[in-house]
This record gives sequence, C-alpha cells and structure tokens, in this order.
Amino acid sequence: MHSCEYIQNTVLGTQRAFSNYEPIFTDGSKSESHVGSAVVSLSTVITDALPISASIYTAELHALRIAIEHISLSCGRKISDFGWIPGHAGITGNELADTAARSATGSSERFPIPHSDLKACFRQKLQSCWQSNWDQQTENKLHSIMPILAPTVPSSSNRREQLNIVTGQIKVRTSRNDYSEYQPISDNVPEEYENIVELYNFPKEFNTQDLVSALSMFQQSCYCIKWVDDCHALAVFTSPAIANQALLLTHPFVKARPLSEGLKESKAKARWCARHSEPPKPRPATTAALARRLVSGALGLKVQATKEQKELERNMLKNAREKRRQKAKQQEAIWEGVTM
Repeated sequence: MHSCEYIQNTVLGTQRAFSNYEPIFTDGSKSESHVGSAVVSLSTVITDALPISASIYTAELHALRIAIEHISLSCGRKISDFGWIPGHAGITGNELADTAARSATGSSERFPIPHSDLKACFRQKLQSCWQSNWDQQTENKLHSIMPILAPTVPSSSNRREQLNIVTGQIKVRTSRNDYSEYQPISDNVPEEYENIVELYNFPKEFNTQDLVSALSMFQQSCYCIKWVDDCHALAVFTSPAIANQALLLTHPFVKARPLSEGLKESKAKARWCARHSEPPKPRPATTAALARRLVSGALGLKVQATKEQKELERNMLKNAREKRRQKAKQQEAIWEGVTM
C-alpha cells in the first residue's frame, strides 16, 4: 500500500475509534523571511509568529506547546495521544495547520530562542560579513576566480555532509549507457592466447556436454570449455597446434574460429581467466618403485627389493631431481631474460 494511503487509513481509523474526542493538528513553518506555528482543531485556529532566527524544530515544538496549553485551559485534562503526519499526505487537518503556520502573524520580539538556533544565526551573520569584506578585494586575482565564498563547514557535520556542502548533493545512480563500446579495440591477440578457439553459431539449448561431443575427435587431448554467453564459448587447448586442428572442425551446429576473429566479450573472457585458461595437465605415470615406496611407507613395512631394483630406483630419483633442478634453472633464466 502507498505511504499516503496508509497514513490516510490510519488517521481515519483513529478518528473512528475516538469519535467522541476532538483531534488537534499542529505544524511549524519556516522560510527566508518568516517563521510561524499553528494549531488547528474543529473549533479553533491559533497562530503565532516566531523570530526569523528560530529553527523549524523550534517552530514545531512551539506549536505543540500551544496545543497542550489550549487543551489544559479548555477541558483541564491531559493530552491523550501524539501522532506525527508527514506533509502533503492528504490529511485535511494537517494541510490546514500547514497553511495557517505559513500565514501566522503577530508579535514575536520577546519569544525565547534556544542557543542552538542562535548558532545558525551567528554563522550566517559571519558568512555575510566575510562575503562583504571579500567583495571589496576586487584587485585580488583569486576574487575573479571565486567571487562567492563557500559556506563554512560545521565541525559537527559528518564527512558526507561536508562533501555535500562543497560539491552539492551527491547521489549514486546506475549508469544507463554502455561505456564498453568506447574501450580500445585491439585485434592483436597475444601469443599466449593462440591455444584458445572461439566456438559459436550453436543453439542456445546446447550445454557443455554437447560441445564436448562436437569436439569428440580431441577427446585424447586435454582441453576445457569456458562459456562466454548462450551462443559463444571458448575451447582452451594445451598447445596452439591442437587449436589449429580444432579450427578445421566441421559440425552441423558448431563452428570454430581463432580468438583474434572472435567477439570482444570472448577476448575479455580470455583475459579475465588468463591465469586459469591453461587446462589441467595429465596425471604423471606412476612407476612400480614409487607405488612400492608409498605402500611400504604407509604400512610401516620394510621394502623387499633386490640390489638391482634399489640401484634402478636410486637412478630414477637422481634423474627426477636433476630434471626438477634444470626446470627451475630454466624458469629463472626466463625471468632474467637469459637464453639457454
């Protein structure tokens, strides 16, 4: 239910439940040249003007005070219940109180003003004096750049209020424009992406298993599928040579093309998953010596092997360590830019 309808129904329900009581509406109003309070009931309209330095909060409280005094003088009973109603909610009494507060007249010279309201008055006066002195400095170069001084930021305001004072009211909204069209388009695909092929022109109903079936001739090769949208996907192979073979794919529903000729979304997808674009490597072959060592180590048994088998295992371990050392040395040379 709309908020105005909810408020109207709530007020009507309250009036029906307390039909023997008289509702009283209060309101305060403040503009650049006027501050007023008003109390409106079925038989009475009371208005009072306040000093221009009074805040809207003071005007609202003053209206409540007038209403309480009116109730105590008229019937000698305490007030029954309070209810806050937002402005422009369609409640007749509330609208009448708002109109009366805007047109309130009378003497307000001796009305006591809270200290909190005087702070805003002093701040405005100081700002006016500062601006007046600044307007006289016409030979100042900064005056031509900033003729109007910004208001001082209250020390009690938070960072959002300070930012709003300096730059204006800030609202975060969702962009309605697609700025991806303004991205620089580069047709040059790095060599590290030459093992990626874009699959396209297949029905939206296709799933990963359907694409795997279309690439059944590469079942022995290790590759993976990365989806771009409902009709485009990436096939990531272990080497560019296998990717070139996939470009010769002839399938009634699936077509293949190089990534350099693909959509910009496909290229962005390839860059996004660059760290994970390489398919998992096949599991290394397990030797009998390694299996025997794993089983004996897990069960705590002594390895039963001949001298020839032990010597063969030592040579295999030595060769494996040497391969790892050479691979680490080669990677270090690549980082240092040394050709081996």
